[in-house]
Amino acid sequence: MMALEFVVDVTPQGKQRARSGNGHHYTPQKTREYESLIALHSKQAMIAANLEPLTGAVRVHIVAKMPMPKSWSQKKRREMNHLPAVVKPDTDNIAKSICDAMNGIVYLDDKQVWCASVERYWDIEGSLQVVIHTDRGNDACVTE
Repeated sequence: MMALEFVVDVTPQGKQRARSGNGHHYTPQKTREYESLIALHSKQAMIAANLEPLTGAVRVHIVAKMPMPKSWSQKKRREMNHLPAVVKPDTDNIAKSICDAMNGIVYLDDKQVWCASVERYWDIEGSLQVVIHTDRGNDACVTE
């Protein structure tokens, strides 16, 4: 079993829908920049672990720490810190953006991701923790 982990200090974002213009489809700039940042961190983690892109099935576990609104009182911030955040972006859009960003870096293609799980929590600052597992976890998609 192998686990690769990295953390990115960024506000978690979802994959934005492709846009159309002049008869062409394109990915919005904000999504391209976000995915480039995730790709950079995943590449650094792969280099540090001395790994080549994985070729088998992988599980991806994502912990998205959502920054609390500045308008919240200190009391509310204390009460909500580390509690589940039921806000946009949707967990599936968070996973899509991260899994796409790791294509060709952590694995050859995101079709290798047989299981993806995302947790969203409130925190003071936004960040992402991404863990990639090569084991099958007793054939269940279970979070840690």
